[in-house]
Amino acid sequence: GKVGIGRNAIGSFEFAPGPESVAVQDAYADQARIASLSSTVYSPGAISLQPALCGQYSVVGLDGLSYATVLGADGKCWFATNLGTTHVPTSATDSAGYGDLYQWGRLRDGHQLTTSATTNTLATNPTNPGTSSFILSPSSPYDWVTPQDNNLWGDANRTNNVCPAGWHVPSQAQWATWSNDAGLTSGASAGNNGTTLCGSNCLQAAYNTNLKLPAAGDRHYSSGSLLSQGSNGYYWAGTITGTNAYDLNFNSQP
Repeated sequence: GKVGIGRNAIGSFEFAPGPESVAVQDAYADQARIASLSSTVYSPGAISLQPALCGQYSVVGLDGLSYATVLGADGKCWFATNLGTTHVPTSATDSAGYGDLYQWGRLRDGHQLTTSATTNTLATNPTNPGTSSFILSPSSPYDWVTPQDNNLWGDANRTNNVCPAGWHVPSQAQWATWSNDAGLTSGASAGNNGTTLCGSNCLQAAYNTNLKLPAAGDRHYSSGSLLSQGSNGYYWAGTITGTNAYDLNFNSQP
């Protein structure tokens, strides 16, 4: 998809959580300090560390919201909601679960709000666009910043990562693996539009997964208008192809 489009972002963790339930005993003196950590209990003379399991803990995002986690069909740990909302949607068209719409590679600076103003002035500094407006980009390469920078999103260490430490926008390969493991991909191609989900009812099928992806639509790169809300879902990948970025998308059509 064109990187100037506003689309959903969701957090994915780097590693698959293990099903093990191991306990580590340690006669560490400062028991209170250790016990203040997540999933930690102690008794006199010993400390028992239980690894937190995905789905049983929340992660505080860069926006200060507390995001629940969920184990994906691929065995990876994901945010249970889109960035910008902590409401787990009750249907594919539950607008309270749509969340924010980010321009690819851009920081959380206010532009991601669906009510943000628009501007025709392209940014020249990708880490400080100088505006909280959604930047319109009607001309090729349809980017909100000039010159283009393909290193803004990707792994957890990228410059403009919008997820908390250790988390990142999923890559195109991760989306493809997840959709395949969730039984949603049929003849999907890795073109500029990324992985397209298909089936008898893609919209409902995407919602029926444990990620409960809503059809949040997107925001047009040249007009700033909200499009396809309730009928299409578009989810950014952190992977670039040429001047475009991959995404995962689905709609209500067979």
